[in-house]
Amino acid sequence: TIIIAVKKPCKQTYGVEDTLRLLYLQLFDCSRGDRVRDMSRLERTKIVLVNWYNTIIFVTESSSEINNTEVKDIYIQILRGRDGRDGLTGRDGQKGERGDIGIKGESGPMGPAGPKSGGVVYTRWGRTSCPTDTGAELLYEGIAGGSKWDQPGGGANYICLPKVPHYVSTHIPSLDGSYMYGSEYRSVNGIFLGKNYHNVPCAVCYTAKKSVKLMIPGRITCPSTWTIEYKGYLMAERYNHARNTVYECVDENVESLAGSDDSSNEVTVLYFIHSTCSGLPCPPYVNKRVLTCVVCTK
Repeated sequence: TIIIAVKKPCKQTYGVEDTLRLLYLQLFDCSRGDRVRDMSRLERTKIVLVNWYNTIIFVTESSSEINNTEVKDIYIQILRGRDGRDGLTGRDGQKGERGDIGIKGESGPMGPAGPKSGGVVYTRWGRTSCPTDTGAELLYEGIAGGSKWDQPGGGANYICLPKVPHYVSTHIPSLDGSYMYGSEYRSVNGIFLGKNYHNVPCAVCYTAKKSVKLMIPGRITCPSTWTIEYKGYLMAERYNHARNTVYECVDENVESLAGSDDSSNEVTVLYFIHSTCSGLPCPPYVNKRVLTCVVCTK
């Protein structure tokens, strides 16, 4: 904006609004004449602007109602230069103290039910049924089987064979494979009364509301939050037999297959497991005592 000022007062009398308005026009004198100045120089130096400001006579004495505040604001606008460039970003301030803990919000709505658990499947050795007090479902009743006691080959585990098998092929290939035998209780008199040399039944059970199974040897109780499916005795092959087997928990109230009380060497066998004091702390373990077991679910 180019501003023109005069050194002498005008003879005309202007009102306050006219005076302020004329400050932004190219004329401020009644007769321009030789009073026009090159205002570009006044904009470049503050000293010249100040001197120039001191020579401005806005109104005559009769127009003394001018608002000094408005004149001051205009003067500030004249002297104010262009906005400078943005400064550099300052450093982050120090981290403030932690605020107070807010009020706990209300609980949200209950979410939808999750997917159903896969449940647990386990074998109840020595019985033909599943526990009724745990809600277990009988998948099938079977016969305990495995490899022969004096053969080092075959499987190491006992399996629960169904009572009625399904065969696909009638062809008999080479007989160099393994063989499956039934299982017998051995040396069980005094605990499994009347069951010595009897064949071992089994039951495969399913519990839908559980997700994990645990067999604990040497105990007949489960952890407080677990369910006892059944308890009994720890059994496996005899110590000097050629076949090594896994340990299984056989129900304390065993049953046997009907008509299977004849002794046979063509079987896999189940013997009690005795604790020793060789490497086990005695007490609490007792030498040659039969070990118990329990099957738990959760």
